[in-house]
Amino acid sequence: MKVAARRRIFSQLEEGRFEPKHRKIAEFLAARYLSKRVRGGLSLNRVMTLLTGFDGKTAPDLRGVYAWLVTLLAGSAEKIIKHDPYGAVIYGDTYSWTPNTKLTALRELKNLSKQDAWFRQSDYSTTELGGLADLKIVTPIVEYIDHDPCDSHFMSIILGSLSVGTIKDNDSLTKSLLAFIKDNSKPNHYRDKAIDSLKASLIDWSPTLLGLLSDLHFSTLIDNENYLRGNLIDKLYPQFLSPTNLLGFLTKPESGYYGTYMDLLIHRIAKNSGISELKELAAASVTWLGDRKEGWKFKLTNSVSIGLITENYTECTIDELLAWLDINLDEYQKNTLNSNRENKVRQKLLSGEKKILQLLIHYIKKHEDKDHFDIMWAFNSLTLNTYTDSEIIKDIYEYLTSEPEEELKSKLFNILCSRYFHTLNALELLAIEDIEQLTEQDTGLALILAKFNYSNIEHQGWRAKDIKRQQKKIADREKRVNQTKADISSKEEELRVGKEVDLLQYLAMIWLDRYSDLNHEYSPEQRLKEEVGEENFELIIEGWKNSLNDNSFNTLSQIAENHLEGKTYYRATLMEVAIAQLFESDPHEVINLPEEVLQAAIGYQLTSFENDKPAWFIYLTSTHKEFVKNTVHEFWEIQLDNNNNKVSGLYKFTKEDCLYPIALEIIPELLVKYFKISVELLTTMLSCISKLPKKKKLELIDLVLKRRYLKETGKKATILAFAFELSPIDYIKKLQTELRNNEEAKWVTYHILSSNLLTEGDDGNKVKSVEYRKDVFNLLGTKFSNVYLTGGSRMVPRNDSYDVARLLRSILNSFTEDTSDAATLVLEKLSNDKNLGEWQTELRSGLADHFRKKREAFFTYPDVTKVVSTLADLEPANASDLKALVVDCLKEIASEIRNDNSNKYRWFWNTIKGKLTDEHINENDSRDILLDLLRAKLKHLDIVVEPEAYYVEEKRADIAVYYKNMKLPIEIKRDDHQKIWTAAAEQLEKQYTRDPASEGNGIYLLFWFDGKGMKKPPSKVGDRPTSSDQLKTSIDLVIPERAIGLIESFVIDASKPKK
Repeated sequence: MKVAARRRIFSQLEEGRFEPKHRKIAEFLAARYLSKRVRGGLSLNRVMTLLTGFDGKTAPDLRGVYAWLVTLLAGSAEKIIKHDPYGAVIYGDTYSWTPNTKLTALRELKNLSKQDAWFRQSDYSTTELGGLADLKIVTPIVEYIDHDPCDSHFMSIILGSLSVGTIKDNDSLTKSLLAFIKDNSKPNHYRDKAIDSLKASLIDWSPTLLGLLSDLHFSTLIDNENYLRGNLIDKLYPQFLSPTNLLGFLTKPESGYYGTYMDLLIHRIAKNSGISELKELAAASVTWLGDRKEGWKFKLTNSVSIGLITENYTECTIDELLAWLDINLDEYQKNTLNSNRENKVRQKLLSGEKKILQLLIHYIKKHEDKDHFDIMWAFNSLTLNTYTDSEIIKDIYEYLTSEPEEELKSKLFNILCSRYFHTLNALELLAIEDIEQLTEQDTGLALILAKFNYSNIEHQGWRAKDIKRQQKKIADREKRVNQTKADISSKEEELRVGKEVDLLQYLAMIWLDRYSDLNHEYSPEQRLKEEVGEENFELIIEGWKNSLNDNSFNTLSQIAENHLEGKTYYRATLMEVAIAQLFESDPHEVINLPEEVLQAAIGYQLTSFENDKPAWFIYLTSTHKEFVKNTVHEFWEIQLDNNNNKVSGLYKFTKEDCLYPIALEIIPELLVKYFKISVELLTTMLSCISKLPKKKKLELIDLVLKRRYLKETGKKATILAFAFELSPIDYIKKLQTELRNNEEAKWVTYHILSSNLLTEGDDGNKVKSVEYRKDVFNLLGTKFSNVYLTGGSRMVPRNDSYDVARLLRSILNSFTEDTSDAATLVLEKLSNDKNLGEWQTELRSGLADHFRKKREAFFTYPDVTKVVSTLADLEPANASDLKALVVDCLKEIASEIRNDNSNKYRWFWNTIKGKLTDEHINENDSRDILLDLLRAKLKHLDIVVEPEAYYVEEKRADIAVYYKNMKLPIEIKRDDHQKIWTAAAEQLEKQYTRDPASEGNGIYLLFWFDGKGMKKPPSKVGDRPTSSDQLKTSIDLVIPERAIGLIESFVIDASKPKK
């Protein structure tokens, strides 16, 4: 093998690993060689360890080899297919399989669907499935169709295989498919697939499908998204369904959903139609649209119209073209073609022959009763405004200067003038004198021209009025500025000392750019100087500063109360500008202001809508923190005494916010003192204290929980949700209880716990632990359904079930993508939680996908030496191979105990004077006998078999098998052992197989004596087994899913033969 690997047909990937250059040929040759070795006596179990991962499923790169083995080892198909039934189907040659192999594949696929409902993932190819549809197994196929619950991808395999299979005109199959399609309880997408299967299984299929379409249209068959209607029409039209009859079977598509039926209306009907069918559809559409002209019908007529115009533009008549364009107009004569399709029509109307002028002339003749305005409006709508004003002017002028039809001259000249006098570049196209020449011999045209010329003069007059308005606006502004300067001059001393607060307030608004007629590009200094003049600038600045010493501002309590009431008459603007100017000149001056002024300034700041705090406020919070804290505390208490729902200036602070450390000290006191605050305010407050030490937060929360007034909807849940974030283990049960008692509590819990739930840290891992995310899934999954939004746009409410379901699926996906053992355990717990009923299918599919990703992540390819050793039936290549080798030996031993002439089964029963009693030997004696038998089988390979090996926490497995650095634990139980149903999970998997040397592998071995004294099995197992084979089947059901493929169960039948 080493020599062969160095040949040019291979390329080396890494040390000891090679890749064939011709993959498919190499896969077949490898499988053929392996099948020869198996037929020559090599253990199939050992071969499979080279192809499978830790869970016994096929490695991704080796699925091709595996699939060929199914074909080449048909006699062992049942043993092979179970490892990866879907891989065997899509990578193998199902057409060459025996009927028994096909039936086995279907049975294993059904079993797979119970573990992983969506095992096909995004692969929906059908070609490879055709071989499964075999007439020799049609009876079980019909049974699957009749009885499968259609809750997995399994039915897509059955229907997909029939749709490309070779079964024809089988009565039982036809009857079953028809019943399936007509069964309203079946999922629509599967009923749709069943139509494909029905068509493929009938030689003369059209009468049956026509009958189905008629039943669907005139009976009580339910077809929610028009899956069935769309598929039937697609198959029948145009060969078996005429265009006129087709329109009678069409119905309004479901709102907000784009599916196959919508695609049929928009694309496929027109695409499948020839020119004759399109013409018939266009003609029949006039009656079909009717007077109401329902909007959905234009999805078809638009396609028909575009198909005819683009394919038949050169050959069609003007009448036909008008008719094809007309089927796009709604009842208000608005064109329904969307922007993506408009250009196709425009390009055709402007290409080749100049038909657009002919269209206009023809349209005028057909609508003699309309005036020129109505004609042009309707014609522009009909032709998608293709005819530009400049083209209209040139074309009509050329027509009128040739030999125009007399009855058309007036309307065409009206159109010419209306376009000419409303087009900016009209003079570049024609001189006014050119138009006047057309009127020299026609007084009627002269009157029309005079009318339009007058309109033009009137338009110019409107422009003149607009200019006057602008001039008046400028004059008013100059007047206002002059008045302001006059006021300043007359009140100079009052302004200087800050007494003229109204004028100072007005000028502060200008400084802050609060009026619409100011120059917004100017700086505050430029705006003020433009308003008051350069000479008064310093006076105003001084007046602002001095106004702070005047008793003209509201008190702190007035500001707090007024803001709750929505009042804004207090002088916040003047304060904002004045204190900023004072701080800019000398920061210490701010500190020396009267206490009540500083309190007012802080109060105004708390009511401000500006995000960034001014420099003076930041300065105060750092130099006079206690004063600011007391002021803010007093301000918030004033508001809370008056209103429980609102506190100004309290929001979810950032770390950088200068108010944050102050709020962090105030809010805990407010939470304790005020019990009746709203849920929204409570949520904000609890969010604000997130940076407090955990212990302090929990003490505060416990204190608040002891208070009364928590009966308000969502309030207790809010506190418990925050507490759960801090300490899930301490508060999860309390939160679950609240969720059970209060239906609305689920929304509060969702909004709080969804925050940062899936955020990733700098290392790329989720910030929240796997266990925490599991608890959140449990809390929300028991209260919210697994709903999907199928399509369409909508307003998203705050409490949106679809958003919650999306979050839960995202949490599930975070487990699926995580290949850690912790994620495996979490997925297993969730998938076994009966309270998550609606999520079970999704969870089990996620668990299967998780194992798939984990297998791909951890699969290691054995090197050439180990492969050679395995194929030579020598030393094991890895722990899985060691397990396969031991299992093969156990099979030999089990057969010898049961069948050889030495009656070895007697060794396991007590005897009296050589006669067997009804009492079997104890467990240790049974183990010792097995130990000797196993040693004899393995000693030639230097494999050591020892009793009572020590593992985790000094626990002991009954037997350990050693080879080099490998170790395989074997746990042994009799059929009457009290822990027979739990030992596989609690002892073998949890304690022994986690030894790195075992790589998770182990054997759970049971002795079957007679089943007497057996403990009652768990509910998922069912009744007590009554034979060794039944015990094997039952035990496999209690092996943890994470250990499937790793832990192998094995039953030795040591029972006394029946007489």
